[in-house]
Amino acid sequence: MSPDILTKVILPLALFVIMFGMGLSLKLADFQNVVKSPKAVGVGLVGQMLLLPLIAFLLLRLHFNCRQRLQSV
Repeated sequence: MSPDILTKVILPLALFVIMFGMGLSLKLADFQNVVKSPKAVGVGLVGQMLLLPLIAFLLLRLHFNCRQRLQSV
């Protein structure tokens, strides 16, 4: 199987099936809970959009700083 068909057809189709299945399991009460406690949604969005990229950046900086120190020894 070529990598082209895997990345252009099979993986997007698998993602579609998974996301569609998750969407079908949602109920009206799930949306009402989001409206009742928007703080949880805000905390989740801040974590995903700000904290995770910041942690990844810091881990990469730490990794490359350690590599440079080891190479200079």
